[in-house]
Amino acid sequence: MARFHNTNNEGRQKGGFGERFQSLPKSIRIFGVLFLLFLLLSAGALSFFYFGPLGKIDYTTLPLSDDDGESLKEGEGGTSDTDRENFQDLDNSEIDQVPEKLIGMTQSDKNIENIVFFGLDVRKEGSDSGRSDVIMILSIDHVGKKIRAASILRDCYVKIPGHGKNRINAAYAFGGPALAINTINLNFDTDIQKYVKVDFFGMAKIINTLGGVIIPELSEAEAGQIRKTARGGSDVKAGKRIPLNGEEAVAYARIRYIDNDFYRTERQRNVVKQLTLKVFGMNLKKDLSLLDDILPNLETNLTRSEILSIGWRVLTSGYDKDIEELCIPVDDEYQYANINGAAVILPDIGQNVKALKEFLYEAKT
Repeated sequence: MARFHNTNNEGRQKGGFGERFQSLPKSIRIFGVLFLLFLLLSAGALSFFYFGPLGKIDYTTLPLSDDDGESLKEGEGGTSDTDRENFQDLDNSEIDQVPEKLIGMTQSDKNIENIVFFGLDVRKEGSDSGRSDVIMILSIDHVGKKIRAASILRDCYVKIPGHGKNRINAAYAFGGPALAINTINLNFDTDIQKYVKVDFFGMAKIINTLGGVIIPELSEAEAGQIRKTARGGSDVKAGKRIPLNGEEAVAYARIRYIDNDFYRTERQRNVVKQLTLKVFGMNLKKDLSLLDDILPNLETNLTRSEILSIGWRVLTSGYDKDIEELCIPVDDEYQYANINGAAVILPDIGQNVKALKEFLYEAKT
């Protein structure tokens, strides 16, 4: 039997919203008001961050290549005689950067976001044509509520699309962030599309703004290098739980000649870990003004909305503050080599891809 709507006034609920709201139980009314207030405050806070501090970041977009990504599935291959003959050690050379396009990749797991952090070694403040001496994949696991950091050694000798083989840190100098990302995806079978970049001048400013960092243990050799190379000078001494200012921390992260690239990236991760702990411990109400000094030093192709979404989840959803770490290449899966007079690292690509995937996704491959 067909049903018809009652169009008489008797069938209508009497009173407007105000009357109906007052008729609800008191507890429900209080909850409703508090929930509405929460939504308004949250919207106001998000709007403030969206149009306020986040507006100070240097946002950029990376044009997409027409390449469908198949070229990144070709694999790394071996090191041929031609590769060796064509290799040039460009560590101390100025390279004219020609920005390239990003090859689009599909995200492997929608619950795990992989963002690459580049720390640029530039000769002049404000320059964008330096090598990415810090290459760190920051992986955010929204299910496991973990943050992981995988460092890739700058001296890894790998295939750079369109440029033969070279140290991986040269990719940024050749073609900017897009080529650097393409190179990581090509060699290590990753799905990275987003990056954050800061040069060492900006890194020092950020560390100073946050009040410096504490290094768990500083050797005499490390302290000596800091005293020798820190901009503005330093009288730091060896010991445990040593406080460093921005210039000292950058000098610490750049130390290379007293040991090797493995120790160097460990020092870099120490600095990043300490910075992360500082951020986790920030009182946004009290320390909000600090963001005005921090954020202008960053460049990224993340959107404001993406930053807000990630930041909100990480800071409010109980993510583990202990960052899990990995260094690529992993132990025993690489060789040292000297090519045309330059010291490089030859990673076993297959074994390092396997180790990286297990680390990022906690899954056996």
